[in-house]
Amino acid sequence: MADYINIHGNNIPIRASDPSNPVIGEIWYNSTSSLLKGRIFQADSFSTIASRATTTRGSGQAGTVTAGLVTAGFTGSFPIIRTTEEWNGSAWSGAPDTGSDHYVASMSGIQTAAIIAGGYKTIPHSGGMNGQTEEYDGSNWTSGPTLNSPRYGMGNVGGTSAAVAFGGEVPPGSQTAATEDWDGSNWTSSNNMNTAANYRGSMGNTTPAAYAVGGFLGPPGRTANVEKYNGTCWSAVNSLNVAVTSQAAWGSPTSGLSVGGNRGNPAPSASDVAESWDGTCFTVSAATLSTPRSNAWNGFGSSGSDGIVAGGYNGTANTNACEEFSGAAASTKTISSS
Repeated sequence: MADYINIHGNNIPIRASDPSNPVIGEIWYNSTSSLLKGRIFQADSFSTIASRATTTRGSGQAGTVTAGLVTAGFTGSFPIIRTTEEWNGSAWSGAPDTGSDHYVASMSGIQTAAIIAGGYKTIPHSGGMNGQTEEYDGSNWTSGPTLNSPRYGMGNVGGTSAAVAFGGEVPPGSQTAATEDWDGSNWTSSNNMNTAANYRGSMGNTTPAAYAVGGFLGPPGRTANVEKYNGTCWSAVNSLNVAVTSQAAWGSPTSGLSVGGNRGNPAPSASDVAESWDGTCFTVSAATLSTPRSNAWNGFGSSGSDGIVAGGYNGTANTNACEEFSGAAASTKTISSS
């Protein structure tokens, strides 16, 4: 025999405000906002956000989803630009130019305390290695000491008081395993990575761990290799599911994301695939970029649950398109008739 609920259903409660701790599947009517709402589980997703004013690839990127920084890069023709843009969570705005050229450079930190070092520079049109360091305080760039090994395509984590730059390419076009630590004043050479590579993704921090993710080995090509740096030495950890280079990557030692890039051997020119890091393993996400891209260098975000991919190369041209990643989580949704 059918019971009352099966015949008539449940009453939807009317509340003056949203519940403080709703459970998944719960539905209510908010009488203050006149909206019907419910609690759902939202899977990983990418959403399109405002595009940058500047169209580049290989720009330095740092910060969070509400306070980001993108600077320098390559428009498709020389000279390399020094333009800087700030992200406030909803829009981009102009900021002071860097004092030196930085294309696929080592950049890390937050919007008000970022450091960029090295990269490719214009001399005057064919390019070369740059070792220059610059710090940004939210208003101005200030020049600092040069890297011990000028290079480009390095991995990077940290900030203005402590950072680490690793790998990259050095003249005359060779991959390097070199590592340098920044103490707020100077760069000091440290122990090499186990694998020499450039265009590596970067996750983690200077304490307790930085991660070098994927990268380009030169012949024979891309790698799925991942290495962990404890401040002194590098050790191998679980690899990516697919070899990748020139991807965006960000996050903490226990929660990160590797997005897009050039995947496989041989690889397509741009990928839409994301892999999430939980501190032990990488898992391919169900969410994909709307605009496949590589060389969005290096993306920015605080964890594997949030971050932004800004610009890059879409396979045929540079793009100024930007997308924000939101990790799987419970969320409150307004229910409409559409």
